Amino acid sequence: VHMPAHIFIRVGRYIDAIDRNHHATHADERYVHAERPRGLYPLAYYPHNYDFLAFAAAMAGRRGEALDAARAAADIVDAEMAVVPELGGLQNYRVLPLRMLTRFGRWEEVLAEPDMPSDQRFAVGFQHWARGLAELKLGRPERARAELARVRTVLAEPALAPFILWWNPATEVLRLGSLVLDAELALADGRTEHAVGLLEEAVALEDGLTYDEPPAWSLPPRQVLGRVLLECGRPADAERVYRADLARHPENGWSLLGLSQALAAQGRSDEAQATRLRFEQAWRTADVTVERSAY
Repeated sequence: VHMPAHIFIRVGRYIDAIDRNHHATHADERYVHAERPRGLYPLAYYPHNYDFLAFAAAMAGRRGEALDAARAAADIVDAEMAVVPELGGLQNYRVLPLRMLTRFGRWEEVLAEPDMPSDQRFAVGFQHWARGLAELKLGRPERARAELARVRTVLAEPALAPFILWWNPATEVLRLGSLVLDAELALADGRTEHAVGLLEEAVALEDGLTYDEPPAWSLPPRQVLGRVLLECGRPADAERVYRADLARHPENGWSLLGLSQALAAQGRSDEAQATRLRFEQAWRTADVTVERSAY
């Protein structure tokens, strides 16, 4: 029931992936509640269907479904098992609501989320990252810097080092986030080139991660980099970045929107309009309106 979704996201059919994972989550709910199975399946694969649903819904602009799926995944995380280093991916499920709230720029709601369990160190670090971005977007850069410092503190903790988010070290995944937040702070300070450099480092780090579906860090840094390049008057570079993201995540609406804007900024109106139509097709079932490719 679920596995076709892995093919669908590889070819940009996010709406089909959403449909498959709705079927998968319903099937698993019936199975888990009726049979009470033990082992890895209810622990990890059951929430994986919700994780996948949230990712696909976010790529299609369906905020309501993305948030509902994220909360469903977080709610079924086994807190005792989430502190086992080899099962660190459970903490990535735990932070899914924060991830989706960030994806859709729901900053006050990010700050209203309850504290993560103190023994789930990746989740704690991720929450500091999300809070930092929210504080910055709400015009409080000093609070954002304090949150970035807290992210770095978690990154330096020996306790985080052995944790694996299924295929990738938790330290590398969280470091990717710290680079993005650092870049956003640099941009707010007017240090544009430094911001671009940090985001390019984040992109390189993401490219070096072991491939996983959904990605270990499912907020593509290229979408942030493209936005920043557009903001600083480099549309040709933004075009290149968006095309690279579309190669990784075909026909996702966020990068199609950014690409259409980059083409328009270069005076390539016919290409921009054609890409805009692709964006509208990708966004045809969305429940939000967006103006740029990230935040």
